Amino acid sequence: MRVFVPERWLENTMKNEDKICLLSRERMKQISGSSGFQTALATAALLIMGNLNALVDYFLHPDIPYFDQGHLIVGAATSFVSALLFGVVLIHARYLSRALSTIRTMEKLLPICCNCKSVRRADADPAERESWQPIEAYITETTASRISHGICPECVKKLYPELALKL
Repeated sequence: MRVFVPERWLENTMKNEDKICLLSRERMKQISGSSGFQTALATAALLIMGNLNALVDYFLHPDIPYFDQGHLIVGAATSFVSALLFGVVLIHARYLSRALSTIRTMEKLLPICCNCKSVRRADADPAERESWQPIEAYITETTASRISHGICPECVKKLYPELALKL
């Protein structure tokens, strides 16, 4: 495949080739991750799997007709089992993709105030007051977790000494 590249891009050939390869890799990731591509790939694989018995017999046993009743039954059963397996694999792959996305979200460096424990949004200006949010709000926005407040025994002793004596 030929890619049109303007001459001004060719000043530093090695870096530009790397950029073109990177762009094509990113585009391939987008295409292979799309549901339409996955559906087309699964459909093509099902058609091949369903006709595999008939195709083998077509070349090895030309005297057996392609649309033989045995081929149709075996092809239908093979397609059904293959569809179930592809479905399970696809569901598992999407589950793993969501888990990886969650892990990547949680792995990034979290800018947090050392005093009030507010979290700064990654794309916001640290000097603006609106860019900081309570850690509880951040966790509920970025994860599926819900926050429940409580108080630990050490804080009960420090903040409520009269209750600490009763416990």
